[in-house]
Amino acid sequence: EWLQKELGTSQAQLNIIVSSIQVLTTNPVMESWGHYPHERTKLIHMLNQYLLQKEEGGGLLLLSGDVHHAEILDITAGTAAAASSTTTTTTTTTT
Repeated sequence: EWLQKELGTSQAQLNIIVSSIQVLTTNPVMESWGHYPHERTKLIHMLNQYLLQKEEGGGLLLLSGDVHHAEILDITAGTAAAASSTTTTTTTTTT
């Protein structure tokens, strides 16, 4: 509720949201929001709603990661239902 309220009243040109664990990964082994499917779906739906309601100038950057694995995923607004499998750009590195 807090994040939704803050995004709804934000006048920023770009809102940056950071999570210490991965949000969009489909890898079940990694620590991720995937272990909390209800909360993950709710978060992605809320972010999509924010993007769809904002006209020009309402950017959103979601940064998430893990110490051992990183992904760069580009997801277009309106694809929340298939967010984990619909990506246009994926870059993965493992250390």
